[in-house]
Amino acid sequence: AIALMAETIAMFEFKLKNFEQALDYFNQALQAKKELQGDVTIDVARTVNNLANIHFSLGNLSEAMELYQEALEIKKSCLGEDSDDVVNTLKNIAQVMVTAGKEQDALQAYQSIVNIRQGRYGENHMSVAETLASMGDVYIKLGELDKAMTYFEQSIKIQKTQDGPCDERILENL
Repeated sequence: AIALMAETIAMFEFKLKNFEQALDYFNQALQAKKELQGDVTIDVARTVNNLANIHFSLGNLSEAMELYQEALEIKKSCLGEDSDDVVNTLKNIAQVMVTAGKEQDALQAYQSIVNIRQGRYGENHMSVAETLASMGDVYIKLGELDKAMTYFEQSIKIQKTQDGPCDERILENL
């Protein structure tokens, strides 16, 4: 009950952008969860991920990366290599890498996401298209416009097979 209450307050504080208070409550929740559940549970991983989100919001990129990596390892252990939770944490890692100016590392994380999503959902799934578009964004940041265009074109090709509008980010970059 303590962990749940602390995490509920932490989420509320996070939404209010009271990051220091959110950190305090998430740490309390994490400690309570570890005492009750042990160190390697999906619930612990999600709280660690939330702590990483706060550090990312505060610009503490190295702390955020450490926590995302910890959450990733726990999630892989609990859920397997190809779960949606693993993919979500890989996306967070890629975002930290882009923000830190480590675009090549971000591209590796995004490629891992593409591989997981293609294996799980097939090559023409919208989640694959979204990740390819994110890779295109990174190539734009690197100034490699031809490579960016290749990824955007792949993304558009997938999106055309789906019902619904094309990702607006791609259209803005064309």
